[in-house]
Amino acid sequence: MAGRERWLSWLRGRRGLVTWWVLISCTAVNGLVVGYGSLHFLQFSLNRGDHLVSGGGYAAAGAVLAVAAAGAAGWRAPVSVVLGSAVLAVGSAACAVWSFGVAARFPPDAGRDGPWDGVGGVLAGPWTWLLLLCGSLGVIRLIGRRRGP
Repeated sequence: MAGRERWLSWLRGRRGLVTWWVLISCTAVNGLVVGYGSLHFLQFSLNRGDHLVSGGGYAAAGAVLAVAAAGAAGWRAPVSVVLGSAVLAVGSAACAVWSFGVAARFPPDAGRDGPWDGVGGVLAGPWTWLLLLCGSLGVIRLIGRRRGP
């Protein structure tokens, strides 16, 4: 346990602040690119599947950012990192709800596009997996600290 703690000590302090913000920013931008990009580039021929892809991208980014917010709290990152990630997670979740709501207004089609295509687009970024790893380890630390020694 001590080796892992030492190895991940870069998640605290000044380097940790930069690391958290870079990973959070990349994930938020990737969610926006997948969510908004799937609608913007197909502006004239939107269908139900396009909105489902958009909703899946926003939802995946929101889930990863929520894990990051909880994980940053577990690593005792600065409050700006925790709140920033939480605000971005809520914004992504709101966009996902909107996209899924618009998709529900379209008649069901035989298209192959679905929300998992958007989730895959967000999870394709390696920074997303690093953010999930750091966030998950922080959540484990947070849970262990709540239980006590």
